[in-house]
Amino acid sequence: MKLTYKNTDAFLKEIPSDIKGVLVYGPDEGQVREKVRILAKQIVEDLNDPFNVVDLTSGEALDNPARISDEMNSFSMMGGRKLMKINGADKGLKSPIESAFDGYDGNNFLIIEGRDLNPSSPIRKIFESGKNLAALACYVQDEKSLSYAIPQAISKAGKMIDRDAVQYLSSCLVGDSGSVSSQLDKLIIYAGDERQITLEDAKACVVDSSDISLERIVQKAASGNMMALEKDLLKSFDEGISAVAILRVSQNYFKKLHLVKSQIEEGTNTDTALKSLRPPLFFKDKPVFMGHLNKWSSKKIMSAINGLIKAETLCKKTGYPAETVCSHTLHSIAKIAKR
Repeated sequence: MKLTYKNTDAFLKEIPSDIKGVLVYGPDEGQVREKVRILAKQIVEDLNDPFNVVDLTSGEALDNPARISDEMNSFSMMGGRKLMKINGADKGLKSPIESAFDGYDGNNFLIIEGRDLNPSSPIRKIFESGKNLAALACYVQDEKSLSYAIPQAISKAGKMIDRDAVQYLSSCLVGDSGSVSSQLDKLIIYAGDERQITLEDAKACVVDSSDISLERIVQKAASGNMMALEKDLLKSFDEGISAVAILRVSQNYFKKLHLVKSQIEEGTNTDTALKSLRPPLFFKDKPVFMGHLNKWSSKKIMSAINGLIKAETLCKKTGYPAETVCSHTLHSIAKIAKR
């Protein structure tokens, strides 16, 4: 079964009883991890339970292909359902999966966590066409889709959110949907009994209360601060933030620089040009932003934007190490800033 936007929410709330396996894949790595966690928690309460959870890489599964069928047909020593998780959707898993689910009527469950898979992927085809299997795609949300999703999520919590706060959050959280739900949950808790969430709330909660933010990373690149950049990149990757998310926010930052820089070069005074930004520039960020306006020419800004767009494209292609591409691109920008 190929899950669509319309039936995904219902599926995540309750997996249909006839479904025995799910492939979760896509370029939005954060969303993939989050959806895997949500689905897995429906099968077993404790995801670290050694008796009811079997967690393998695709390479480990391929070392013993019969293990997939064996685990799916085994009984838990402690009772209840067993969950088998495989990280990676190697095409070599095609035959073992087909064998495991040929006439399968057991109660155990399989989740495969994959990266971006094209329509010809053998694993994707199996899960999209299998009668007791499902495929869930996790694509990167753009600012437009987030601008619709964020107010809906806030509304479900019985609150309202200002338009400029939505604009800010959309640009800040773009690229990695896995972080969106956790950030919005944090924002709702931060708001407390207040029914209306403001831009100041969003700024204070989503950016200022965290050790680092994605925009802080690109600011360090734009300043040419290579040591701080490398430190924050490593920390972000360790925390599971996707390379695509960092590249998207970096693009947005340089696009803001380009918008203001272009207006200034056309004769608009700086204060007026800054006021054209949506969401408005946070007052604490103004000194850094002004420093980058003075440091970066329009030509260099466009070069950075083009490099970031190219890097995002490479990250979405199978075989390219996303974190390496992201790191190399931002360090190249930092080198430009130092010239």
